[in-house]
Amino acid sequence: MCFDGYIILCFVGKKLSEQELNSLIAHAHRRIEQLQHQLANHLALEKERIQQALESQRQADESVCDRRIQDEAQKIRNSTDLEKQKWVKNYRLIFFVIC
Repeated sequence: MCFDGYIILCFVGKKLSEQELNSLIAHAHRRIEQLQHQLANHLALEKERIQQALESQRQADESVCDRRIQDEAQKIRNSTDLEKQKWVKNYRLIFFVIC
């Protein structure tokens, strides 16, 4: 008896004929092939999802890294500008005292 792609057998004192056994084996092989195909598809999809997630994470990490580099570069520019302003102020003061 078949039910939604599955074979349900009743073994109540009944021996299967060779043809029935061959049919059962053939069905089992088809089902195994079907399940192997489904598994291969699931594995391929999962691999693709993992690759996409890794690429997305890499881009996010790169974006964070770029932002941190920009922040540090801005801090260095600000510090350099502050030092430059101090030097200019000191040299103006020295120049004013000398002149």
